[in-house]
Amino acid sequence: MKFQKTNSDVTPVCLGTVNYGSFMAEDASIRQLYEYVEMGGNFIDTAHLYGDWNPGDGPRSEIAIGKWLAESKLRDKVVICTKGAHPDMRTMHIPRCSNEEILSDLNGSLKALQTDYVDIYFL
Repeated sequence: MKFQKTNSDVTPVCLGTVNYGSFMAEDASIRQLYEYVEMGGNFIDTAHLYGDWNPGDGPRSEIAIGKWLAESKLRDKVVICTKGAHPDMRTMHIPRCSNEEILSDLNGSLKALQTDYVDIYFL
């Protein structure tokens, strides 16, 4: 699949990482990322909310992916999509879509992922 107006190609199977660092241990998550790329995959999906099931746990999925990116030096070989503006887990009835909240989530994702860009950002 080719994105319009870019040179990015993504594999047809995207690796979902909702359980990384939480229900799936961080070391197992990192191993799976290596295996996915070794099998030819390059499209990784995460969200700033993933892994923050218990308030204060933080974006465990993005943190695991960030450790893998720093260790593997494969940032330029993968396409990363993440998501922001989810309601807080404690107050799911309150929307979080202001400019400040979106920017805060995006900056938090960049920090956790240990990168200066994401390829696709969903709200």
